[in-house]
Amino acid sequence: MSRSLRHSLFWLLLSCSATHLQAASANYIQIDETLRLYFEEQGSGQQAIVFIPGWTMSSRIFKHQLAYFNGSEQYKAIALDPRGQGRSTKPQTGYTYAQRGRDLATFINDKNLQDVVLVGWSFGTLDMLSYIDQFGITKVKAVVVLDGSPRTMSDNIANSWAWIDRSDTGLTRQSTTLAVLTNPEHFYRQFATWMLEEPTSERLTEIVAIAMQTPPFVAALTNETASYANYEETLKILDGKIPLYYFVRSEWASAVEEWRQRNTPRATLTHMGRHLMFWERHKEFNRYFASFLAQL
Repeated sequence: MSRSLRHSLFWLLLSCSATHLQAASANYIQIDETLRLYFEEQGSGQQAIVFIPGWTMSSRIFKHQLAYFNGSEQYKAIALDPRGQGRSTKPQTGYTYAQRGRDLATFINDKNLQDVVLVGWSFGTLDMLSYIDQFGITKVKAVVVLDGSPRTMSDNIANSWAWIDRSDTGLTRQSTTLAVLTNPEHFYRQFATWMLEEPTSERLTEIVAIAMQTPPFVAALTNETASYANYEETLKILDGKIPLYYFVRSEWASAVEEWRQRNTPRATLTHMGRHLMFWERHKEFNRYFASFLAQL
C-alpha cells in the first residue's frame, strides 16, 4: 500500500470514528488561556468514571467502554484527551506529568465530579497518580491501573513492574524519542503492532490515525518526562483506603502480582491479552470492569 493511500485511509477512519459513538456528547473544558481539554461522555448517572488514555492516544481509544455505558442511569463515563493529544489544544509548554496531574484536577473540579473512579491506561497511569499525589483522594472513589505502571524506570527491568531500566540498555527510551521526531507514522505502526494481539491492517490504521493527532514535539517530550516519573509511594499508601484494581497484559502479570503482594495486598489483579486488551477484547474487559464497579 502506498504512503499516500495509507494517509488517506487513516484520516478517513479517524473521521468515521466520530460517528461510531452516535449518542456521545463531545465537549471542551477551558483549563487555562492556552489549553482546552476535549472529552466525550456517555450515561447520565451520578457515579463518574474518568478514562485517561496513554502516550499519544486520545479518548477514541475508549470507544468500546463509552459505548458500553451508553444510556446508563447509574454511571457517567468520561474519556478525555490530555494536553497535546487528540482534539485537545497543543500548547508549547506544560508537558510534565506534574502539570498533567494539575490539568486533571482542573477538569474534575470544573466538571464538579465527586467520588470518581479513575482509570489510567499506560502512561495515563502517571497522569492519574500525579493528580492523587498533589490533590489527594477526597474526590476519588477507586483507582484502576490499566496496563500502566506507577514508575517508568527501574534499576533492573527483569521481572519488574516498570517500562525500562534506568540505563536504557535496550535503547527503548532513546529510540522512541528519536523515532517520533523523525518518522512518527512508521514508528506508530510498529508500536501499534506491539500493542495488539491481532494487528490487522484496519486496526493498525485506526491506532496510527489516533497517534498522529499528537505533534511530534509533544510525543517526544511526554516520552522523555515520563522517564523521570515515579509514583510508587503514592500508589502504596492507597492500599486499604480506596479500592485498587490492576488490569494488565498477561506478560506483565507475574511482575505486577509480586509488587501487589509486597506493597498493596488489598488490590485486585486481573490479566489478559496485550497492551490494548480493553480495546481488542472489549466485551470480556467490560464484564470484568462492570463486576469491579458493582463491588464499590
